[in-house]
Amino acid sequence: MFHPQKKYYFLIIFFFLISSFNTARFAKANISEVVNEVFVLDIYGKRYVLSNTKLIKKGDYLKTKNKSAYLILDDKTKICLAANSSIKILDLKNIGNKIEYTFDSTRGDLLLDINQNKSNIYNLHFPFYEINGLPTDLILSHKKKIKLLNFDGKLKIFSKKSQKQINLEPYTHYELIKNGSIKKSSKLLNLDPFNDKFHSNCKKVLPQHAIEKNKKWELQYGCISQEGRLICGNRIKLN
Repeated sequence: MFHPQKKYYFLIIFFFLISSFNTARFAKANISEVVNEVFVLDIYGKRYVLSNTKLIKKGDYLKTKNKSAYLILDDKTKICLAANSSIKILDLKNIGNKIEYTFDSTRGDLLLDINQNKSNIYNLHFPFYEINGLPTDLILSHKKKIKLLNFDGKLKIFSKKSQKQINLEPYTHYELIKNGSIKKSSKLLNLDPFNDKFHSNCKKVLPQHAIEKNKKWELQYGCISQEGRLICGNRIKLN
């Protein structure tokens, strides 16, 4: 049998552990603003339209239909979804006075506009890759191919296949391949094709210094004569 004093301490520890477990398991987050319809399917099968009176939680599946939309979280970070796009909240944890969000982009186009003075932690996990502690904005396109557009700042992405961290360059468009390798598609010169997919309040502007730098690596089509043969194709031109 437990000594009365030991039993008292045991009960305190037991209830502390249960409380901590429930806090982590049932963490929820406030929404400060929603523009256009975002439809939610939760882990209990309940369906509803998201609003700033609702809370989001682990397991929620968020999607748009025919219109692009966005929601703003409590730390002013903005989640923008193109039309017919969806994300899932894989995990939601209270860590001290912060909330750690882990998202999976399941379909379509996603823009994460991270507030520079963010108070929360943002992770993005999807097939074959993980990004933890997002330091900067990015666009992820999840269709037949998975493409990622990195903005300012060095971004590290973890390949589940190769078990390696890969550094991504700023203002660059990448294709993420299933075998764990990453293909650099292009340097960014214009964001219009991406901005057109999202709500006008999600519009991003490419800094002039990035445009000038990336122009130096612009691909040019041309032909050269080599050993009596004419060879044509894209070649890198340094301005």
